[in-house]
Amino acid sequence: MAQTIKTVKFHRDSQERGVGAFLRVDNHHLLEQSLRSDSIAVFVIADTDLGHLAKSVDLIKDLGQMNDAEALSRYFYQRDKIPMIKGKYRNLGNIGRGINAFLKYTYKNKQQKAKASILVVHKDQFHKLWMKTPCENQGNAIPTPQSRYSTCSIVDEIINRKGIDENKLTELAEIFAGNSEAAKRVRLDILIAASHKQPVLIIGETGTGKNIVARAIHDNSTSRENNIVTINCGAISSELVHSELFGHKKGAFTSATRDREGLIQSAHEGTLFLDEIGDMPLDQQVKMLHVLEDAKYRRVGGEIEKNVDVRVVAATNRDLYTMVRTGRFRSDLLYRLLRGTLIRTPCLRDHIEDIACLAQYLWDNRIKGKAGPSLPDEIFKELQKYRWPGNVRELSSVLCGLHSYFGENDLGIKHLKYIFQIQGQMNETRDSLTPLSAVDPNPPACLRHLKQTENGIRSIQALLEPLSNSQQSLSVSLTSVLTTLPYRIHELEILIRHPLLFSNEATFAVINQLKGSLDYFHSLIKEGQSNKAQHLLTDKLIPQLDSTLTILSNTAGTLVN
Repeated sequence: MAQTIKTVKFHRDSQERGVGAFLRVDNHHLLEQSLRSDSIAVFVIADTDLGHLAKSVDLIKDLGQMNDAEALSRYFYQRDKIPMIKGKYRNLGNIGRGINAFLKYTYKNKQQKAKASILVVHKDQFHKLWMKTPCENQGNAIPTPQSRYSTCSIVDEIINRKGIDENKLTELAEIFAGNSEAAKRVRLDILIAASHKQPVLIIGETGTGKNIVARAIHDNSTSRENNIVTINCGAISSELVHSELFGHKKGAFTSATRDREGLIQSAHEGTLFLDEIGDMPLDQQVKMLHVLEDAKYRRVGGEIEKNVDVRVVAATNRDLYTMVRTGRFRSDLLYRLLRGTLIRTPCLRDHIEDIACLAQYLWDNRIKGKAGPSLPDEIFKELQKYRWPGNVRELSSVLCGLHSYFGENDLGIKHLKYIFQIQGQMNETRDSLTPLSAVDPNPPACLRHLKQTENGIRSIQALLEPLSNSQQSLSVSLTSVLTTLPYRIHELEILIRHPLLFSNEATFAVINQLKGSLDYFHSLIKEGQSNKAQHLLTDKLIPQLDSTLTILSNTAGTLVN
């Protein structure tokens, strides 16, 4: 059987874009034929494959280690043998700049004798590079997944029209990883959004990296030296949103004992990131629209409008278009946000080809600083079978569990399945998306359902507990849950539609009873009966939430044992 090693080839004829191929190292003639070329080229290989080239000393000259990009090309100048050096590069962007410097320098020197060269990089950097390149489907090359920007003509056109630096796109792949067209479009959108100060709207399911995208936009913008300020619009009550965002004057309300600048002022000349903007109260949406339109705001209790220079990045996992139709989100604010850049972060089930790359990326971060082995292919294949409703956040959780329980060596499918079981991961494949109502209530399926229910109830608890502890009148505070609680109740209602997945009738009955109490509590708020709502919250609902979580934990513990 032919013995080959992976390589990524860069040459000017391919417009400085790498292509993946396999080099035959068991046949000296074929190896020389692949390396010798009429055009200047750089072959990048992993340091773990160096031993395969040991017998080719009459063809290849090992020149040791070099890190300076410009020195790379001068070091190769006028060599008869094919030069090989080891590069100490920290990331793919540095590798790309070094190769580009070599290609440009040697192209100017027409007397170059050995036009090919070999650059050796660390195995982890090579793996990332390999996963981001298509294949040179010619000669002895073996195809690799098509994954460069050239595979999508419209993306290529945007890159050319906007003059976007592809080295920056490569560097972003280490922040927002993935080889699919969807992942590439997100990285391209990040650079486009960073090139201007218009608002940015990021839409995507939970766990798809919206926070990462927001941070990357700021870090690649001209205002990266200034602050990025984050506010979770769903985590604070409506009466506090105004004060948090815009600040207040001393004496504006009872607890305003001094002047206070708001988060918008803190983000002046920087970035304001509005996470979960779909949960922002309607009365505050109009004030935010004023900031976007006129770049002005007024503090609570203040009379003078202040100017502000801030980039607004908003994110949500809600369907804002439906919320506009139902009157829960202002259409003028939505269209003002859309006047800038809209970025959709893809859910993992829509780009399963990225799972292997993402899993390795997350695994490398998990074992950072250690020279641990890569994940085996059988684990990658098993990971691709699942639906991942929690997206990359859930994938990260599974890999953290895998490392915590079994370490880094000799991992297999049985270890992964054990983590799936204890975390309640469903055992369904993407090719057979069976409705939940038809799922056999086996322990893994029940565990996952109980975990989802627990997460939903904890979200409700986090929303309601601060209200029960408030020493102020709740007539205003309770209204803050009107925009958030219906979503949480609806999520609970969806889970209740599958009673068998609660493992037993008693647990199902407890969850159903809790939903009824929440519906009644929500109705009291809507009718303005705040006193009754307060008594219900303090005397019944908070203890009921605690006891329900205990029952869920006990039920899950029974299934695991």
